[in-house]
Amino acid sequence: MRLQFSWMPDTVPIAPNRTTVLDSAPQQNLKNCIKSCLAIGINHFETARFYGSSEYQFVEALHELMQEGVMKREDFIFQTKLIPRKEEKFLKLWNATWDNVGEKLGYIDLLGIHAVHKINRALEESIAVCERLKREGKIRHIGFSTHGTSEQIMNLINTEKFEYINIHEHFFGSYHGSGTPNTLGGEGNLACVKRALELDMGVFQISPVDKGGKLFRPSKDCALTIGKDLTPIGLALLH
Repeated sequence: MRLQFSWMPDTVPIAPNRTTVLDSAPQQNLKNCIKSCLAIGINHFETARFYGSSEYQFVEALHELMQEGVMKREDFIFQTKLIPRKEEKFLKLWNATWDNVGEKLGYIDLLGIHAVHKINRALEESIAVCERLKREGKIRHIGFSTHGTSEQIMNLINTEKFEYINIHEHFFGSYHGSGTPNTLGGEGNLACVKRALELDMGVFQISPVDKGGKLFRPSKDCALTIGKDLTPIGLALLH
């Protein structure tokens, strides 16, 4: 998701030149990572409009790998995300993304509305645009990512406007959702996951080893409790 050359948005005049980025060592590293993922059956690649140069780097790498015969378009799932805005501003974001994606990938498998936590006019207008793009065949599925409370997430799921969700629900808690009421008498995001599955939504667990407990540098107590036969990351990924 975040193997990009730069965090600076590609709309900023002083952003790194695309030719420089696409000829860089990080770009080759990205291609190698994609090939390694495909070799072990991982074929969902996620980015976002505001992950710096990530979106166009992913598109270019995937396009080149298709041209090289490493894979076909139907062999992978490409997801990108746009923040909710009223129609005119959302379309401006979309047009920038489609300029990156359209000619090289043909369509977007998963278009997520990014970092959503409340239902408002901007979200409603963004959904309307996405539905129109889906009818045009430019996107296949509409979803959302969130860092909201469990109650906010449940309310978004229950609009039944989305086909999938990117959510924090980990062995070591629900990150921002931990300790927040889930509308069903409990707390955390597990109830949201169950509700999404009831509605036949796709559920993507995001950031399991970072927001799920910084498991790449676990506490001494965490590591000792788990023991020497399994790493904290290994344990969490069994969840």
